[in-house]
Amino acid sequence: MIDELVNNRIYKQITRNVCHNHELQDDLHFEAVLVIIEKKFDLSEIRNLKHFFSAVVWRTWHSNKFRKKYFVEHVKFVDNLNEIIEENENIDYSVLINFLDSSPQNENEFYEVNLLKLYIQHGDAKKLSDKTKIPYRTVANDIKQIKDKLKRQHNEKNSDQGEHG
Repeated sequence: MIDELVNNRIYKQITRNVCHNHELQDDLHFEAVLVIIEKKFDLSEIRNLKHFFSAVVWRTWHSNKFRKKYFVEHVKFVDNLNEIIEENENIDYSVLINFLDSSPQNENEFYEVNLLKLYIQHGDAKKLSDKTKIPYRTVANDIKQIKDKLKRQHNEKNSDQGEHG
């Protein structure tokens, strides 16, 4: 039975579906099989082995044990926070600054500018929602739309400079 879990393409596909074809899919597959072996499940008593295996794979993928073991190499450790700041010094904030300094032409622009200023001041949508009594989902969705708008403007500005610069 274990041999089937390890080698059968159906079970490998289940793993691929859970981790969305992530580079750690083989590690996840074998960790899930190890969980089944370590917990000494009697596979002959399990009616739907595919469903059982998918549940084990999903739980393994989302477990802290798996994340600590395999995702540590993706975390960047630095001795000095100034290293991170120096890396980000070349970020162009002009679109954001222009947006915040602009004088709104209509109610919608007024709302967007002031909502973003409050969002920056309070730090997150939940605190802003509590403070302004605007429903959380409205705040979160509006902030996302404002950010997307600013990103588009930033990308348009930079693509224009790339063509002419």
